[in-house]
Amino acid sequence: MKTSCCAVVAKMFVTAALSAIFFFCTRAQEVPAVQVVFTDKGLQYAKNVFTNWIQDTLELITLPDVKGQIPLGFLGQMDYTLSGVNISKCDFPDPSVQFSQEVSGLKTTMAGLNVALTGDWRVHWGILNAGGSFDVGVFQVGVASEQHLGRDSGGRLCVSQVICEATTGQVDLRLHGGSSWILQPFGSHLEAFIRRQIQARLCPTMEDLVENLEQHLQAMKVRLQVNQDLIVDLPLTSRPVVQAASLRFGLKGEVSSVKEPKEPPFDPQPFVLPEHAQFMLTAALSDFTLNSASFSCWAAGLLHTFIDDSMVPASSPVHLNTRSLGAFIPQVCPHSSGTPTLLRYAHTPQARPHSSGTPTLLRYAYTTQVRPHSSGTPTLLRHAHTPQLPGLFPDLPVVLKVHARNTPMFSFHPGAVTLILPGAIKAFALQANATRTPLFKLHLDSSYKGSVWVDNGRLKSSVTMDNLNLTLAATTIGPFKTDALENLSRMTMKMLVLPPLNDRLSRGVILPQSRQVHLVQAVVSVEEGFMDLHSDVELRLNHGTMEH
Repeated sequence: MKTSCCAVVAKMFVTAALSAIFFFCTRAQEVPAVQVVFTDKGLQYAKNVFTNWIQDTLELITLPDVKGQIPLGFLGQMDYTLSGVNISKCDFPDPSVQFSQEVSGLKTTMAGLNVALTGDWRVHWGILNAGGSFDVGVFQVGVASEQHLGRDSGGRLCVSQVICEATTGQVDLRLHGGSSWILQPFGSHLEAFIRRQIQARLCPTMEDLVENLEQHLQAMKVRLQVNQDLIVDLPLTSRPVVQAASLRFGLKGEVSSVKEPKEPPFDPQPFVLPEHAQFMLTAALSDFTLNSASFSCWAAGLLHTFIDDSMVPASSPVHLNTRSLGAFIPQVCPHSSGTPTLLRYAHTPQARPHSSGTPTLLRYAYTTQVRPHSSGTPTLLRHAHTPQLPGLFPDLPVVLKVHARNTPMFSFHPGAVTLILPGAIKAFALQANATRTPLFKLHLDSSYKGSVWVDNGRLKSSVTMDNLNLTLAATTIGPFKTDALENLSRMTMKMLVLPPLNDRLSRGVILPQSRQVHLVQAVVSVEEGFMDLHSDVELRLNHGTMEH
């Protein structure tokens, strides 16, 4: 018998048991930055869903024709065909699916399967051709198998069948039709033949299933494209860990640049992901994943932007031009005591041409009026007059280049995500001929704190600024204090940057899902060193097909 209904049922059942795990898991021993835990609650839910799916699908199945011969001794042999075989009834018992630590995989057992079939029969013997219909009952079919889950050399999940045992009970064949008497004497022969075929083909059918599943696993990608600039590596860092009530996966979780991949100068730190038995699935990532993405963006030169006055609201009291910014840049010079003091020019300083013909201030190429002190020592006039920046570059637009001068670093702490951002601002005066003249460079060191939650199936968040400091790193217009610019930057972040950012973050993003898998009642928590999402899962399968 080439194929039996019981083999089909067993094949579908094992597909269900194994596919349940791969629905929930994305893909030399390393410390994993991503961990996934699939609990027994999830396994049993998946088993029940697939069991119901199998029962609904069985009525749609038409089994292949069965052909055979009955030896008649010196009279030759009688050829018979069983065609149009359908499952009219299936007593599908509750199967057992368990995590098995012994084989580091799954143990599946199905016992007491009873199936009723209907179809047509036809015999041919010499000049005799006859036919009719039949009913057959197959009782107490059982199959027990164990599958090992491992990791191949490429970091992919692999599966192999360890053991399989099949049993078949009674087979009861009833023939109908005016010529059924021809086959009635050979009923026991046909029943024994059917029993042998079922028992002989159950385990090979399941072996074929496991091999087919292994081929699909080998085709899975362990390097996924995040966007046009980044890729994420998700190979297994070690073999799956099978426990009595859960299955754990560790994934590399490193993000790198597509064009310029570089190893980050830090390593993932181990973390222990608690088992939330009340949820079906838990997935967690350490700060290494975010920081490797941050490092890759910084190393590839992606963390920079230019800001000009067109990006400043028209209602803003401060604009990006030399006159407006000049009020925030008071000049200072060393006092005799070595302490910087404010300089006030007696008149507007005049730029002195550099030898190249281009005005430069790096060589202090400006002059100020001095007046003899009573002691005879010249001293700078302290007179409130035009600030230095608009005096040197009157009424010119200012362009800011804002960039990260090192890798922004994330960290996870109970209830909060923090970000330390070492930034820099380069200011340029935009000349009439579009030449950018450098003015100064500031180091901008800031830190932020964020919270994350799930609401109506969307991952939402908010962020606040903890601190912001500005220091003068380089200048071509002379030294100056940064207090006023620092206050301006704080106000800009709090009033113009964070509110629209938080508005966008509050709308959130939809949690990952597919047509078949939906997260239900998901909860996000931030712990020391990692952030995890634990959730129940809803499987939605089409009748008659199981899409992947």
